[in-house]
Amino acid sequence: MQQATALSSESDENLIRQTAAAWSAAAGSRDLNKCVSFYTDDASVLPFNAPIAVGKDQIRNVWSQLMSIPASVLPSARRRLKSRNPGT
Repeated sequence: MQQATALSSESDENLIRQTAAAWSAAAGSRDLNKCVSFYTDDASVLPFNAPIAVGKDQIRNVWSQLMSIPASVLPSARRRLKSRNPGT
């Protein structure tokens, strides 16, 4: 049973890393529609020094404002993942 959990955790980690890389690529290329596509309809984003953006329309507005800043460095995904389960 432990082996199945480890394989699932490794598979989950790979999926998370692939998704994070795709999100980072979308942000880096300033692809507004692709960036927003990673959020669920009820997602929330807490932009720096601004109110919480709730839902895709508000999230799209936040990303649009970020992308309109010339030469701004957009956020990228974290590269370090930590398991909550000991031994995985």
